[in-house]
Amino acid sequence: MKKTLCFLILPVTFVLTRIPFAEDASQIISFGLFIAVNFIVSLTFYFIFKKVKFTLPNAILTAALLFVTDQLIKIIIYKFDLSANLIGDFLRIEPTKNLNQTAMFNLFDVELKSTFIIIFKAALILALLCIFIKLKNKGMNIWYAFILLFSAGIANFVDSVAWGYTLDYVLFIKLTCYDLKDFYVDTAIGFVLIEFLCTGKKQKIRKTV
Repeated sequence: MKKTLCFLILPVTFVLTRIPFAEDASQIISFGLFIAVNFIVSLTFYFIFKKVKFTLPNAILTAALLFVTDQLIKIIIYKFDLSANLIGDFLRIEPTKNLNQTAMFNLFDVELKSTFIIIFKAALILALLCIFIKLKNKGMNIWYAFILLFSAGIANFVDSVAWGYTLDYVLFIKLTCYDLKDFYVDTAIGFVLIEFLCTGKKQKIRKTV
């Protein structure tokens, strides 16, 4: 139970920073839905990952599958221009072109040229790889986090190269718009929190079956 609660820390913190600026009750409902959906998606990944006996080849395959899933959903939504209410107007499927392409750029409302964004994202992926390689005694939760973050990073990079923007589509009204890889990142942070707050003995991933 304690481990699963780690997946609430990020979405709750995100919402708490925005509650003082809430304008009406609809935003509060949207805040609650964001926490609930984020938590459910993260728990889904948590229980799936915990049931898989990860080897190094399985980890690579999982990362590839996560990347392909993210891109396929976007292609389908873009091709058919899918829009629909999931829970009233508070939670919708709404294709949205995110020209800033990263949460950091969105936060500071920074607009940059596509070439710079592509280089920036490639540098982030390389930095992630370097940090991961240099980490010693990596526990399974760190592996889970890396698989999710690496998949999200590659998907984000491909978005910039192939689309020129990120196609977000899970709209929490008056709060934010997500795509699948955003949930990858949030879940990854939850796994990191579990590793450092709840885990004692480290269990390493196996290189072979």
